[in-house]
Amino acid sequence: MDPITPGSTGAAVEDIQERLVKLGYTIEEDERQSHTFGKSTARAVARFRLDHDLSLGEEVDASTWAIMVDEGYELGDRTLYLRLPNFHGNDVRQLQERLNILGFSCGKVDGHYGVHTEAAVKLFQESVGELADGMAFQDTLDAIERLRHVWSGKQAKALTHRVLWALLVQQTFLKPPALQLREKILSLEKIGRAHV
Repeated sequence: MDPITPGSTGAAVEDIQERLVKLGYTIEEDERQSHTFGKSTARAVARFRLDHDLSLGEEVDASTWAIMVDEGYELGDRTLYLRLPNFHGNDVRQLQERLNILGFSCGKVDGHYGVHTEAAVKLFQESVGELADGMAFQDTLDAIERLRHVWSGKQAKALTHRVLWALLVQQTFLKPPALQLREKILSLEKIGRAHV
């Protein structure tokens, strides 16, 4: 890819401007209307590069473009699963953050759908009774969002953590069937020892 530099015009500049505006960078309306890589677009690109630890500059080269595309993804835009090369981007980072908050550790939030993220997705899927295939598709994402809203919503703030935890356990959101069975066996063993 040839770098897109200040002074350029056309569809590629329009696409860059749309992506930057969606990410919260400011570009003057006259530049957006004419699809011209002017001063405000150059400032937005320079700020984007600085925000993403890229070398200083005002051009959009291949590495800047790749990061700009990655940052544009939102959770639910695509089905995420383990593949080579790994899916990467903002949507993967959002998935990792949510899973980590819910107690399904992905490790470091790095925006790459690797083996640790796949394992966390499988554990989550198993805990809510879905097929644990490690594919973060819409049903899995909806379940994560529902649980996240319960956890962070007004209802959760009104309840103590202990009551909330009891409700979640009762509804078996967080316990895989194997763990539930193990706890029942341990409970029965305790009862048996108490009667001896």
